[in-house]
Amino acid sequence: MQELLSNATPLNKPDARFKGRDWRSIEIGELVTTEDVRFVETNTSVEEATNVSTLLAIRGIEKLTIEDLITSGSPRVVLIREDPKSCTACGTFDYGDLNAYLLVVLGLGSPDPEMIGTYTEIARKGREGVEIPLGDVVFLAKKAPHVTLEESQSLSAALEFFAGGVHRIIVVKEGTQGVVGLLSQFKLLNFLWENGNCFPVIERLYPKILRDLQIGTHQIIAIK
Repeated sequence: MQELLSNATPLNKPDARFKGRDWRSIEIGELVTTEDVRFVETNTSVEEATNVSTLLAIRGIEKLTIEDLITSGSPRVVLIREDPKSCTACGTFDYGDLNAYLLVVLGLGSPDPEMIGTYTEIARKGREGVEIPLGDVVFLAKKAPHVTLEESQSLSAALEFFAGGVHRIIVVKEGTQGVVGLLSQFKLLNFLWENGNCFPVIERLYPKILRDLQIGTHQIIAIK
């Protein structure tokens, strides 16, 4: 590991826009693009939303591998809006929501007593192949409210949320709720890696060993 870190693959040519700047003051709007924004409506079916957010539409679930899910790019999420003309997100749909839905269909969900009837009905429709709109299932996965920041806010502001366990941030146009991009932990890390030469304070960390940095997860679950 030390050898790999000390002789790491050369970084891509850094973006000249960031040379000499403090990475913490870079605006989050400089990292995002509208191409990452994919909307569906509240009445969109779970199957259709899943096809939009994954490779299912191309590969089919029987040919999808874990590696596909890891390398298929970021963000792996679709935004939910009230109607096709809206640019405002009222929710999100991602793998966590899909997993929660599949567990309910398989009868492995753990509903509160007052929700047993709702879970049973969703499971029945899922097994019978009835189309279920997102609005009926997005509550299944327990998650924090989505975070929204304006495009002019800095990366340091985004990091405060990422450090608290948030995985992605919805970026909106200044003074509006119109979505212009999505900033994920993956996108931020990729940016810092590709442009590390622009930021000496970050570049100095690359040859450090993990033990010295005191980072890493020790309790893990591994599957083949």
